[in-house]
Amino acid sequence: KTAVVIPVKQELKAETLKISQMLRDAGVSVEFEVMGRKMAKALEDADRRKVDFAVIVGERELKEGTVVIRDLAKHKQTTVEIGRLAEKIRGKDE
Repeated sequence: KTAVVIPVKQELKAETLKISQMLRDAGVSVEFEVMGRKMAKALEDADRRKVDFAVIVGERELKEGTVVIRDLAKHKQTTVEIGRLAEKIRGKDE
C-alpha cells in the first residue's frame, strides 16, 4: 500500500514528517507533500499517480490525536487515531 501525507498548512510540516516516518517504520510506502500545493492539487496528483491513500494532517485533528485518511480509489474518507493509522493503511483494521 502507498500513502501520501499532506499537511493542511505548511506550519504543520514537522508533525507531517513525524507521521510520515512512523508510517515508513511500519512498512508503508510513504510520500510527503513538500511542494506546498493546495489540498485539491495534491490530492489530484496523488490520485493520478495511483497512490492508495492520502493522509491529511490538520490542526484540529492533531489536537485530537487523529488524522483524516482518504481512500483515493473508493473516494471515501474517515478520521483515524494516529496510533492506528499504519494498520488502517495496511488493511489490518477493517
